Amino acid sequence: MEALYECTCISRQGFHASVQRQAAHRSQERAIVKAVGEERARHPRMGARPLYVRFQSQGQLLPLLEKTGRDRFEAILPDNGLRLRIIRNYRRTTFSGATRFPNLVAGLEIRELNHVWWSGITYYQIGERWAYVAVIEEAYSRRSLACHFSLSLKAEETVIPAIRMALKVRGIKHFEKLVFHSDGGGQYLDKNFLKILARRHIESGMAGPV
Repeated sequence: MEALYECTCISRQGFHASVQRQAAHRSQERAIVKAVGEERARHPRMGARPLYVRFQSQGQLLPLLEKTGRDRFEAILPDNGLRLRIIRNYRRTTFSGATRFPNLVAGLEIRELNHVWWSGITYYQIGERWAYVAVIEEAYSRRSLACHFSLSLKAEETVIPAIRMALKVRGIKHFEKLVFHSDGGGQYLDKNFLKILARRHIESGMAGPV
């Protein structure tokens, strides 16, 4: 072994430290897989991103994410047979109307925090019912600012609680040049939702027609 250490220019201490780190990573990965399995037993169609946000919001699960970023967390699931099977259906979470805001992020180079927030609504099935998840993410840091669960697609139960959650996380009264980018769903055209954006000087933008 001493010859191997010398050949690879790695010290005995460095080798054992590397082994310990790898063992710690494997242990943490097993704990994450176990927790995801338990959560999936309750919510079979919950994807990796909502699971990550959910773990962040639950104190007893937060230690599982120590030194595990969102991208690594999302990679662990399919690597351990936890990829969701795609179910084709025609259920829609957005219903676009004639009114739309322009796409303000096309070709935009995002170089700082609070320049663009992305938002969308996804869903999963619980028994015979559907649950909806409104997510808001800060584009530059890719940090999830809000993740609100509901059993209705109404704006007051999806995007309005989500934007309030995100604003509370940021703690900024007025933004200088923040664009709130969505997929153009009717929830993002709700007058009460738009009032919240206007009060914080947030400009609304939308993707192309769906």
